[in-house]
This record gives sequence, structure tokens and C-alpha cells, in this order.
Amino acid sequence: NEATLLFKKWLYEQELNDVVLTPELIIEIYNLSDSIQIDLFAKLERLIKKWLNLDSVSNKDKNNILRIVDNLSVPKNLVIDIDELSMDNPIHINLFGIYHKRNGNLKEAFRLFKLNYEENKNSDSCHNLATCYYNGYGCDKDQKEAFRLFKLNYEQNKNNDSCHNLAVCYRNGHVCDKDQKEAFRLFKLNWEENKDSDSCYNLAVCYYNGSGCTKDQKEAFRLFKLNWEENKNSSSCNGLAVCYRNGHGCTKDLEKSQYYMALFESINNKC
Repeated sequence: NEATLLFKKWLYEQELNDVVLTPELIIEIYNLSDSIQIDLFAKLERLIKKWLNLDSVSNKDKNNILRIVDNLSVPKNLVIDIDELSMDNPIHINLFGIYHKRNGNLKEAFRLFKLNYEENKNSDSCHNLATCYYNGYGCDKDQKEAFRLFKLNYEQNKNNDSCHNLAVCYRNGHVCDKDQKEAFRLFKLNWEENKDSDSCYNLAVCYYNGSGCTKDQKEAFRLFKLNWEENKNSSSCNGLAVCYRNGHGCTKDLEKSQYYMALFESINNKC
């Protein structure tokens, strides 16, 4: 597709003058970069910023794309080579923290996320610090502080991961008053503006149950289907199985329900 071709162009540093870049396309490209090496990830960012200097790019698109580049999380499967990282670079400090977290050094991961947020106001480290507080990774569990940081990071930096987690807090009433309407609003905003796959799934669940919105199982089915087909979100695959089994938002089809349920279970067994 267009995103795949553009991604390959970028990696080989071909000319980009004829490319019409949009915030949505940037998100697709980042989603394709899950397993690339850190040097290629950095190259991708450099080339995006180079493209932004073209006169043909509108100021509105420049601002939207820069916001997305600055706030999208590091891909979950990014291969991190710590020999390539520098403690002088806030992006690298966050990667150091992720590296230590992956290897079970939770106290060191917490220290690096905290340092990087407090000294450099790094948005990704702010989110990761909040996650540490929420789960007690490398620190005493403090979900009030986690909620405060998720809220601050969303409001100040428009961080899509913090937006999603803030919505989850409101939905479940974790260290805040339960507010289904606010949870729905944030899931919807994060899906529409940032194409966040987890928020798309949770938005579909809201429509399915009428949580914080008018129940609309046709819209729930549409979102489950779209999120599975475009993002391979396994929870949405399960949502499709449930819809087909009960005929909610679609024609009842037990064969399709069994197909998607088997697919969902096979994905989970691989994890």
C-alpha cells in the first residue's frame, strides 16, 4: 500500500518532493516500523523533518505531523542496541529506560524515566514514568500520581498513550471519579486524531454497551471490523466473533463467529 511504498522510499532516501504526506500516513508508516533498528528509526524521523522544509507543505500539516512525530511512542518491538545510545539525547535516555524495563531492571528503568521527564520534559518518559507508578514497577505503587501524570501528559503534550490510559482510568474509576462519558470522549478523540488501535477497540466496546454514549451496535461492529482489518487488533477480532455469534450490529453468522474466535485464540496462544 501507499504507506509501505513510502516507508521503503524513506529508508533508501529517495526523493520525496512528489509525496503528499498526511498525519494519517505518518501513523501508518510508524506502525510499519515495529522491528527496524534504532538507526533506521532515527533516519525515519530525520527524513520526515527534512520533508517538512518543503515549500509545498501547509503550515497546518506541518504542525500536525510534528506533533505526531514528537508524541508517537517508540515501536514496541524496536530493537535497541545500547552501544548506539547517548545519555545526552532525551530520546536515547527513554530508550535506555525501555531497555532496562525489558530486561527486568525496573528500578533503573524508573530512575531513567523520572530523570528524563524531570530534566528534559520528555513526553514518552512521562508516560512511561506514569506506567511505573501505576503498576509499581521499580517504585512504590502510586496510582494517584500515575493518573496525574497521564492527565498532564495528555493535556500538555497530546501524548496518545497517556490519552488512552487516562480514558481507562475514567472508565474504571481508578483514583478518580468514574466518568463513562469522559472515557468515551477520550477514546473517540484518540482514535480519530491519533488512530490509536487500543482506543479504537475500547471505543467500539463503548458503542456496543452504550457506555458513555447511545448504544450503537452497528457502529461497534464497524469499528471492530475496521480495527481488525487495518491494525490486526486481536481484541477487535474477538469483538467480531461476539457480534457474529449474537447478530449484534450484523447478520448472525455462527460460522464466521467460530472463524474469528479460533483466530483470536490462535493469536493469544502465540503470545
